[in-house]
Amino acid sequence: MMTYRQALAVTFALAISQAALAVVDSADPAEEILQKAQSLETDRRFRSALEYYDEAIALITELKGPHSIDLLEPLLGKGRSYLAHRRYEEAKDSLEIAQSIVRRQDGVYSNMQLEVLDDLANINLRSGEFQKANDLQKFAFRIDRDKHGDRSLDLLPAYNKIINWYLNTGQYWQVRRELNKVMELIQEEASEHDPRLIEYLRLVAKTRRLQGITKSHQSLVDALEVIENNPELPMEIKSDVYLELADAYTVRKKTKEAARYYNQAGLPNETEPDLISMTSSVVVRSYGLRILANFEVPLVEKDYPVKVVDNQDLFSVSRERLSRFVVGFPFQFRRWELIRNLGLRPNLNFSRMEVTYQFNVTSDGKVEDIELVASNAPTKLDKFMAKVLRKARFRPAFVDGIPSAKTDVTLTQSF
Repeated sequence: MMTYRQALAVTFALAISQAALAVVDSADPAEEILQKAQSLETDRRFRSALEYYDEAIALITELKGPHSIDLLEPLLGKGRSYLAHRRYEEAKDSLEIAQSIVRRQDGVYSNMQLEVLDDLANINLRSGEFQKANDLQKFAFRIDRDKHGDRSLDLLPAYNKIINWYLNTGQYWQVRRELNKVMELIQEEASEHDPRLIEYLRLVAKTRRLQGITKSHQSLVDALEVIENNPELPMEIKSDVYLELADAYTVRKKTKEAARYYNQAGLPNETEPDLISMTSSVVVRSYGLRILANFEVPLVEKDYPVKVVDNQDLFSVSRERLSRFVVGFPFQFRRWELIRNLGLRPNLNFSRMEVTYQFNVTSDGKVEDIELVASNAPTKLDKFMAKVLRKARFRPAFVDGIPSAKTDVTLTQSF
């Protein structure tokens, strides 16, 4: 049994421990300030967040020095907040300081800097330093590769990341180059029929279509072969590949082949028409000249507002031709091309423009009977969008598993 003296000693030790913890907590007031800054950032109150991040940085610098690794999080938060306000130079300064601290503490190839590299790439892309943005993403991939090794399947997340970067910035040649590498890795280190190949093969087909390459179906045929060798996979995966094969034929206007694969997909429920990701062009007649204007239906809703020219060798493209600022959803356009080809004002503000159309979609994905419902855009843009809709292709509606026509479909194009 514990004596009174022993009990008193334990009680005293606990009191000392709690007091010590209280001292430790009170000795790190920067943590409370940092949490407040992060909460404000989450609430999108970026200006207030910046004030607290600055306060945390000043306090940590005073207590722990200008190279403390504890500065990393407030510097990253400060960079994100500046980026949200499009204050790119201030964001870059903050992030580069964070990167310098990480490298000082953990070396040039530290994986602690991966978030910094992502944000710096984003900033450089938006401020016109396109090659620098690409170089930063490549360097991030190199860090992961050095960590895991060239032939490790643990490298797949890093491949996914750089593939998404190239995809979201419109660099479809580079996407397929990385897709070929990652599929080769899976085939050599796992199996020629590994189920992980399916998504990559589907992406090959989509990127070929986004480049206007008509024969995009072969990789989907390869995906079906992988599925056949994995009978335990859910039927939904096979249905998705059949649907994408049908989409590929729909874009090529091969209606019989498309109908066959749509029927094989066997969708059980009713579905609405769905716009197919693709790229194409429409004829714009301006001042008696026959001019082509391009449009794209991208794979992702929120990609970068700046695209890099899709070229296998970026060093062969002059900086002036390397960028293209894009506007629009779901149809995406090069801003300068719209202004030049449609004869619009150079300073036209697209950001609040919306055009709404109603139309019918046939069972083979064509658009008919287009009517303008509402618009706050110039008339030239209204007429141009009607041409774009006629050129677009939809995955048709399904009723009882059968491709069917759909009337009174509504689409709103924002800019």
